[in-house]
Amino acid sequence: MPWSATCSRHGPGRRCCARGTTTSGGPSPRDCSAERRTARDAVGPLDSESDIGRVCLLALDTLVPAPTGERVDHGELSPASLAFLDDRLSASIRPTVVVFHHPPPGIGLPDLEQISLVNAGAYAQIIARHGHVVATLVGHAHTASAAMLGGRPLLIGGG
Repeated sequence: MPWSATCSRHGPGRRCCARGTTTSGGPSPRDCSAERRTARDAVGPLDSESDIGRVCLLALDTLVPAPTGERVDHGELSPASLAFLDDRLSASIRPTVVVFHHPPPGIGLPDLEQISLVNAGAYAQIIARHGHVVATLVGHAHTASAAMLGGRPLLIGGG
């Protein structure tokens, strides 16, 4: 089964990722902030594109690196990530699934409002222009649910 890692702050095995690699079972995600800042400084947001058969999978980095000793729970797509998304969606009309960690606000889970994706509107505007986006898959909620975002299905993984 093909798989792709996205950046996460918590969960089983506590993971943080760098382009093309993950570390698990090591330091807590908050301790990975310095590593992530170094990676972002070197290569920018940790976004990726994968081909899975006839489907394109775009994984976007929504993790906001926290200053040392602090915690940041909300997510944000950087201008570079939004540009990457629009560029990749404009380059092909293949069915595309977009994945990232933080769900948007306003999905009926009030406890998530403060830890959601702060610029979901900008994301929704981009995918609304591209009819070949099949769905957006997100996590962070620990409550399986579904909604619509940018006129496309939004699937929130439980766990």
